[in-house]
Amino acid sequence: MKIEISSPALAFFKDEFDIAKTPSIRLFAKYGGNSNIHQGFSVGIMAEEMVDPVVEVPVDQMVFFIEETDFWYFEGHDWHIDYDHQTDSLDFGPVTSTDR
Repeated sequence: MKIEISSPALAFFKDEFDIAKTPSIRLFAKYGGNSNIHQGFSVGIMAEEMVDPVVEVPVDQMVFFIEETDFWYFEGHDWHIDYDHQTDSLDFGPVTSTDR
């Protein structure tokens, strides 16, 4: 599994979160929203300390991570996180991974 964060998305995270205080960004399975991989779930984000991470991706001054309890949602996919200026929102693009 790979997680890539675009430059615009990285700027969004730096603007929205106090990375000096909490530089770790958790990606988690959120009930509700739209997803083309798990009906009724979407990706949530939260700045918090890691407890039981199974994936850690350091980028610039931050670490993006997935906890063991949420791995089921992300497993088997590569992820590209981008920022859409028109909608002022993040786009989490899952791509089926060939590296399992």
